[in-house]
Amino acid sequence: MIVSITGCNKSNVYQRTPFPRSLTLYRVIKGDTLFSIAFRARTSVEQLAQLNHLAKPYTLYPGQILILKSKFSASSDTRKHHPNDPQGQITRNLKRPEAGRKITAVAENQKKNLKISWRWPLTGAVVKNFIQTGRKGIDIAGKLGDTILAAASGKVVYSGPGLLGYGNLIIIKHDLHLLTAYANNRSLFVKEGQAVRRGQKIAEVGVLSGKKPSLHFEIRVDGKPVNPLSYLPKR
Repeated sequence: MIVSITGCNKSNVYQRTPFPRSLTLYRVIKGDTLFSIAFRARTSVEQLAQLNHLAKPYTLYPGQILILKSKFSASSDTRKHHPNDPQGQITRNLKRPEAGRKITAVAENQKKNLKISWRWPLTGAVVKNFIQTGRKGIDIAGKLGDTILAAASGKVVYSGPGLLGYGNLIIIKHDLHLLTAYANNRSLFVKEGQAVRRGQKIAEVGVLSGKKPSLHFEIRVDGKPVNPLSYLPKR
């Protein structure tokens, strides 16, 4: 299943819904980045890059086919299936991690997460919790123009018009596994590639689709949304 959505300028390129979970292949169009595709696919940039054998700076071109998830068995040779390797030069097999390795990796990630210093991006009340948003983050109430702060130090990997329902969106990467997303912003104060520190002003609260002013905030681990209340300090 391949999806390609037409669009010519940045103002409408990212106004799209997240990918359906059944989607396995995607055709790149103008304006796409690996970070925006990974965000829509609810996966990590590193996983997408590894699956498609892409090296930094992850340059994409219109018409390129990307694998979003592997549907092949562990014994399959990628030379038979990989769309970006027509001459069959890739010989590395896709291997299924062992169960013990997965447990070790999770434990290591939890240790790293404890080292990140978190703060609330906005001081308002939580008006929608993780369950109420469909397990896609939380909504924090605010006033129009209120300052939004970086929840932790990191690097801005996206700043601009977001997915449908996200408005002006900022995504900050904190390490190989963790990123935060800040949506429904009125104004943006950081650019892609910019390093930000914890507590730095990055945006202002806006209103989306006639709703009350609020910030939609997400924390993702390897591209998957997790409950921010499990990471943010207790109030």
